[in-house]
Amino acid sequence: MSVGPGAKYAAERGFGRLISTEEALRILEVSEEAGLVHCSSNTSKYVDFICNCCICHCAILQHHKDMRKNKLAAPSNYLVEVDQGICDLCETCMERCPMDAFSIGDNKIKRDAQLCIGCGLCVSTCPSEALRMVPREEHQTPPTGQRELFAAMAASLQKSE
Repeated sequence: MSVGPGAKYAAERGFGRLISTEEALRILEVSEEAGLVHCSSNTSKYVDFICNCCICHCAILQHHKDMRKNKLAAPSNYLVEVDQGICDLCETCMERCPMDAFSIGDNKIKRDAQLCIGCGLCVSTCPSEALRMVPREEHQTPPTGQRELFAAMAASLQKSE
């Protein structure tokens, strides 16, 4: 989904169509129900787009999962926390997590913070409501605009080499 000027540009050129806020919210709801990860332009000034990605077709999510830690993708400023007192070990979170961030050990669900991208897909389907999103300790303010975002991505690549 394009947002703002990009949406108008796409609609005027026949690459897309304008939709209402209600329709956009419904698309996001259906996407989440289908297990798609909401990804957006990672800038703080404004959002350009929202993708609804699956691990099967999104190269960025695949890269993140394959590398087993964050490289090009920027995780959200939240991650999931497990309330072990109400978790019934149903394994729904393990099935739902596109990053395989959950495992079972010592008769409890364990979450790997390095793998969790903070998408919340596990939280929205936990039948016992044992999961919740909490702020990450290492909160990152997204770059202001595209130019700053690309510079940050280039710097991140240089650090990883």
